[in-house]
Amino acid sequence: MSIEIVPIRMSHAASFHGAVDAVAREHRYLQALKAPPLPSTIEFVRGNIENGRTHFVAVSESTVVGWCDILPRSEPVRQHVGVVGMGIVSAFRGRGLGRKLLATALTDVKRQCFHRIELRVRASNVAAYCLYQAMGFVLEGTLKDEILLDGAFDSTHCMALFPNHDP
Repeated sequence: MSIEIVPIRMSHAASFHGAVDAVAREHRYLQALKAPPLPSTIEFVRGNIENGRTHFVAVSESTVVGWCDILPRSEPVRQHVGVVGMGIVSAFRGRGLGRKLLATALTDVKRQCFHRIELRVRASNVAAYCLYQAMGFVLEGTLKDEILLDGAFDSTHCMALFPNHDP
């Protein structure tokens, strides 16, 4: 089964929505517990395409099975900051797909000249934390017990990458 990583297109919008919803409903990785309404997702995709933003999807047999986007913060004083959003549908995890998606997005995002790229990852998501660390992100801090879901607390690691700085 072949998986292709491509820039998102409008034809991917419904399938992308399904992938986001599948990952969100696991209640383990994303901040949302379900995908936003499909029309909102369509507008999100349209905006990313029209504005030339970094947004890639992993496609298997015409179905989106993962994504990675790096989008500018919306606040005027933070537009030099890109924020990573990504997810992989459960059946496709453990194959190096997250690394490929993130590497592709980090290469593409260089054209936007962000000074800082940041993300948040749940402390319980050790695989993602290790991936981000291996890709050059550094831990800036941990928000202890920031998440309370189904009666259980989880902390959030705040990580950043400074692409134009030497380590």
